[in-house]
Amino acid sequence: MNELFKPATLLTLTGCIAAEVVVMNTLRHATGWGPRWFALLLALAIAATAAVLAAKAVKPSAGTKHHWIVTILVVLLNGCLIYTSAFGVQNSVIGDEDEDEQKSGMVPVAGVRPTWRTPW
Repeated sequence: MNELFKPATLLTLTGCIAAEVVVMNTLRHATGWGPRWFALLLALAIAATAAVLAAKAVKPSAGTKHHWIVTILVVLLNGCLIYTSAFGVQNSVIGDEDEDEQKSGMVPVAGVRPTWRTPW
């Protein structure tokens, strides 16, 4: 049972990236829907959740007047990092279909439902 997600898992970059990939692949496989903009919003939500979990674990210092501005910037940066890392993991596993099609000369068939290996 140590392999399952826990709140502490989201306090690591690897855990956040894994959560992003798992949710997007599940969504894409189950519904055939999974646009990139949604993946970015999901990454930002995961980063915000991690920030909340981290804030509960650490007391903020009394001298930080604009702590919330820094927190928002860190959440945005971490969200972008999670998104680009998850997108890179996804594409390194399945490759770039457009590039493969151009090399092989094959024309994509319209109306084919994407599989779980289809990039976001």
